[in-house]
Amino acid sequence: MTNLNRLSAILACTLMIGVVGCKPKPIAAPDGQPKVSDGPLLAPPQQPAAPATPQADGGDTAEPAKIKASLASLSTEDRALAEKQKICPVSGEALGAMGAPKKISVAGHDVFICCQGCEKELTSEPDKYLAKIGVQPAK
Repeated sequence: MTNLNRLSAILACTLMIGVVGCKPKPIAAPDGQPKVSDGPLLAPPQQPAAPATPQADGGDTAEPAKIKASLASLSTEDRALAEKQKICPVSGEALGAMGAPKKISVAGHDVFICCQGCEKELTSEPDKYLAKIGVQPAK
């Protein structure tokens, strides 16, 4: 190979590398987001969620003002009973968290449940659910 041919080949390779490059440069999408070929993306740092403060009796937490307002719709006597019971024996929800609790009589006791949906379970297995709120069925 002559010097002129060698020089032409080197010049051609240099031009190709300069124009095409050794490696393609990553191109951002029009909206500024990287393309899929840019590699894995890491999620932005997250603020830790405030820890839930479950009630001592195991019921879910709910906004205290909402519970208070729901229980206020009950008679004074029923409100006192519901506040003493605190949770729905079927769902474990705080009484008043889903609106005014429903009072039903089961196994010789007046019991409050969080909603209509819990009535069937409570009446079908009263011993199981009454035990959850510390009530013995009347014999």
